[in-house]
Amino acid sequence: MVRLDYKATVVKQYHIVWSRLCKQEGARPASDFNMEFGMQFLEEAIKNHYKRLGESSRHRWLKAIYTLADFNRTGILSLRREKRNFVFAEPVRAAFQKYTDYQCAVGMSEAHRQDTCLYLERFSKYLEHQSLTDISELNDGLVLGYVNSLAIYQLPTIYHTVCVLRSTLRYLHSIDITTNDLSVILPKIRYSKKAKIPSAYTKDYIAYYTSFDLSVNKSSPQR
Repeated sequence: MVRLDYKATVVKQYHIVWSRLCKQEGARPASDFNMEFGMQFLEEAIKNHYKRLGESSRHRWLKAIYTLADFNRTGILSLRREKRNFVFAEPVRAAFQKYTDYQCAVGMSEAHRQDTCLYLERFSKYLEHQSLTDISELNDGLVLGYVNSLAIYQLPTIYHTVCVLRSTLRYLHSIDITTNDLSVILPKIRYSKKAKIPSAYTKDYIAYYTSFDLSVNKSSPQR
């Protein structure tokens, strides 16, 4: 990981998880360890942790276990994917770019901005498909129509998408890009972040990380 230029903070976080795994399981042959074994450890470790871990911490713990299982299975450490460049559809490109620039100006983390761009890119493509030609044409029907289309996703994705839409639409109204504050029509999604590890991720996400026949070049499921 050091040779591949992983951040020192990431190496340290992974080491904490792996050290806890070694302490809990004791001396065992490497052949005993796989993703299923790691998930069992993870569920028990998180449940017994001295304080409740946030969603981002649980995600890092899961990645630490996946990385170790993948390395044990293949003998190599998969290279990290390059950051993706998101492209907003033309009718709303300038408006959505203005919001992401605002996030950067107020100090939002890179990870948070990347998630925002992902959700807004999907929304922009939906609006383009609905023949929107200008941000001024955005209305209740288009916004609620997009929210209804999210039914194909798992609840965490729906929740975070609606949160991004709400903050984006509120901002666009505050700087007079949209006439009406469309954020007020968005539904409130009931979603608890206190769920234990297995239910904090989509079924596809867990299936991906618990598969023993994964190719290291296979892309992760859609968030």
